[in-house]
Amino acid sequence: MRKLFLLLPFLATLLAGAIAGAADATNSLRLSLSWGYQSKSAAPFCVRLLAHGVELSQPVAVNMEPPDGLRDGAWHTRSGGGDVDGLELLLRYPSAQLRQIDNLNSIWADLIAQSDADTARRLRSDPAFQRDGRRLTVQMDREGTKGFSVAVGQLLEHRALWVPSLDVYLAVGDPPMDFAAHSEQLRAWQGKRILDRVRVEPEATYAQYKALWEDMGAPRYAHPSQPEPGHIVCLGWDGTPYKFGLAACVAG
Repeated sequence: MRKLFLLLPFLATLLAGAIAGAADATNSLRLSLSWGYQSKSAAPFCVRLLAHGVELSQPVAVNMEPPDGLRDGAWHTRSGGGDVDGLELLLRYPSAQLRQIDNLNSIWADLIAQSDADTARRLRSDPAFQRDGRRLTVQMDREGTKGFSVAVGQLLEHRALWVPSLDVYLAVGDPPMDFAAHSEQLRAWQGKRILDRVRVEPEATYAQYKALWEDMGAPRYAHPSQPEPGHIVCLGWDGTPYKFGLAACVAG
């Protein structure tokens, strides 16, 4: 019995270590980042990777030719015109229980309520709505003013992301989906973005606009979040395109 009591602290230490080890255990994703698919001629690219709440292995260059390479913490290449460059690496991340924000602005709540089911789903799964501190930031210039961030939750859900404005493709998996296969999947959505629809559809009528949104220009309108004794000042209402409106809340 005395030996058992002597062993108990040792066993407790082992159990605590096992629990701590399980808590610190991380998952991993094989990640492929590539660029230069749609650029008609070779152009300079500057790519820097920043980790937030995740760990990145040392990237391995793919299809780079001298003088392409790593300089001053960023990958500098000339890509496009048929030359696609990229990186492959391992992204390690801890498990996390994502929670939706509980202070959603009433304007966003109205927007989601009036959206179609697919748009509402996409808005609710956005990291701004469903916070995820595990992020990868891809900077695309020396100043760090151009680029994008992607959360681990997005990578797990979508597996592949194409950013046309930056000519960058990001995919995870073993192996990651190649760009041609992802482009084929996107073909079904071609021309269906909101900006595509705005270019070809007729302007909304005033009746359609008022049916979807409260008349914030009315003297009796009181915004639920306006400060006392503030009031709503509306800029660009009647006589302008109804697809866009601008409102500002000012203190009186």
